[in-house]
Amino acid sequence: MNSLYAGIDTLNAVPVLDDITQHEISALKTRFNLADAHTHQDQSDTQRMIVASLPELWYQAQNQTQYQSEQAFIHAFFTFHGQHHALKRHDEIYLVYAASIAMHITATYLRKQNMSVGLIEPCFDNLHDLLKHMEVPMSALDESLFTSSTEVYANLQKAAIGLDAIFLVDPNNPTGSSLFADGPDTFVEVARYCRDYNKLLILDFCFASFFKAAGRERVDAYAILDDIGTQYLVMEDTGKTWPLQDTKCATLMASQDINADIYSIVTSVLLNVSPFILNVVTRYIEDSKD
Repeated sequence: MNSLYAGIDTLNAVPVLDDITQHEISALKTRFNLADAHTHQDQSDTQRMIVASLPELWYQAQNQTQYQSEQAFIHAFFTFHGQHHALKRHDEIYLVYAASIAMHITATYLRKQNMSVGLIEPCFDNLHDLLKHMEVPMSALDESLFTSSTEVYANLQKAAIGLDAIFLVDPNNPTGSSLFADGPDTFVEVARYCRDYNKLLILDFCFASFFKAAGRERVDAYAILDDIGTQYLVMEDTGKTWPLQDTKCATLMASQDINADIYSIVTSVLLNVSPFILNVVTRYIEDSKD
């Protein structure tokens, strides 16, 4: 036997897992699972009423157009989050059945454009693995670069000067750090830097509901981005908020200058999200407004 393996019980060795999702899959086999960010909390009293109305929501989906289901969801979701500016282009908000699909579309765009990306670190998600598998050149951008509104512009001048895109998660997972922690100023400076230096700003807002859970209202990020003139891709999600048994929907929106390119990738991936799922999620959003 090779001495390298001496003393190792190969029969009982723990297998080496390739990525975080493989760890999360292992956790799905257990009774108590804290490995992923999916929502498994109990239903509230009003949410139990939604579950009881599932047959009604099924037939509602059957009797209305796909477009009606999509627009009802889009209006409810973006209004709930205070992202009213995005609704001015409601027909260019693309729906996918998981945030990972929005990320895959984003990675495909980066690869097609031969773009390098700076990804926030730490990044407790599958973003790194997805970009790696798509062979997108990556560099780490430590979240400490983004803590001061008066320093972030200069920080990025040094740390991101050779990159084509900046990819941020806000609030970040697992630290919870946010560009909006003390108001919009830091976010404005990041958007301004990306405009001035021709960088694509990619934003993962999938955990943004935690602002509302903490009693805060979200800043209208889309209004800021368009007002400054930043090129952007923004994804949002419902799967981190409501106890939906993974019947969820995520969104992807691009700045107008790259929208046509993103749309062609979206349509190569899927036709639509189930209208029944859209109706269910919309009802949960409306319930949360009350």
